Amino acid sequence: MVLPVTTALTRLADAIAADDDNPQVDDLAATPPATSDTRTPAGAYLARLGPSSRRVMHASLVTLAHLSGVGRIASIDTMQQWPFIYPWHRLRYAHTLALRERLQQPIFRPRPPGARGRPPVDVLAPATIQRHLAALTGVLKECWRLALMGVEDYHRAIDLPPVRGERAPAGRALTPGEIHALLATCAADPRPIGRRDQAVIAILYGGGLRRSEVTALELGDYDPASGAVTIRAAKGNKDRTAYLPRGARETLAVWLSLRASAPQPQLRPDQPQRPLFVSFHNEAMTGRPFDEESLHAMLAQRCLQAGVAPCRPHDLRRTFIGDLLTAGVDIAIVQRLVGHADPGTTTRYDRRPDAAKARAVERLHVPFIESR
Repeated sequence: MVLPVTTALTRLADAIAADDDNPQVDDLAATPPATSDTRTPAGAYLARLGPSSRRVMHASLVTLAHLSGVGRIASIDTMQQWPFIYPWHRLRYAHTLALRERLQQPIFRPRPPGARGRPPVDVLAPATIQRHLAALTGVLKECWRLALMGVEDYHRAIDLPPVRGERAPAGRALTPGEIHALLATCAADPRPIGRRDQAVIAILYGGGLRRSEVTALELGDYDPASGAVTIRAAKGNKDRTAYLPRGARETLAVWLSLRASAPQPQLRPDQPQRPLFVSFHNEAMTGRPFDEESLHAMLAQRCLQAGVAPCRPHDLRRTFIGDLLTAGVDIAIVQRLVGHADPGTTTRYDRRPDAAKARAVERLHVPFIESR
């Protein structure tokens, strides 16, 4: 018998809260678990992922822990630690099936005690639910690998039907006028930071790179002669080569002439030793890598200055894909340029408007024969 959603999850939460052996967040405050701590199922799972996927799947595990009742044993202040506290090995098929159903209902975001007003509500798209379930499967597999869960319990718990359906794709495509306005705004900034921002936007759109890929580039990854950009250990731990159009190459050449004067401080082993894009402090180049959060903030600021509707770095990648498809470039070529393992993923980025669909069907000839 499968318990109703609220009954299955509530009973488990009650049992966990009553367990004296359950670790409490307060006990771990001095040495909180890290995402690379493979002693915990969540840590072991996240350690297998790349930086970008690790961040996304950690957020999924936070959501799952929240829905599973982790708030009974942990406070909102320690939300980022929830995946490492929750006893995932205690989940069984009734609980995972209940979680799947719960994910398809409106979700109230966790808030600090005493917060006023109605809590924000999320209605998840099917693709987001599938991502959360993939995170659940991943962490349960680590429970089995760590001998915290038997193989039969593991296989039963992950034997969930997929969540089907589609939603309007997230993000948006920028118009050519918006791309021009962003680049023109950067070009009008006489400071060196204007040249950097102009080059970053040019490579985001002209090369279709991910935000994390742009910030990880080193000077040696770009070949000015051919316009080739080598992206190392990209998503899926695969290298690939992107190529920049002439305008992007010219924009990058201006930045490189300024970049040569940047200092070369001693960096951590995990940082690029000669980053292509560097950060600024008091309008001076530091030599340190331009990080992802700063890139996101830079684009938001340049959108505001250019009078362009807000967009995210990934929207420039979406626009790159859509514009190439609109220009008639074969989808297999576009797929390789952006590093998608599945052409279906590339298709989902297609933002061509309805006008393009209308033009496509006009290529068909349907004879019109008048009735007599």
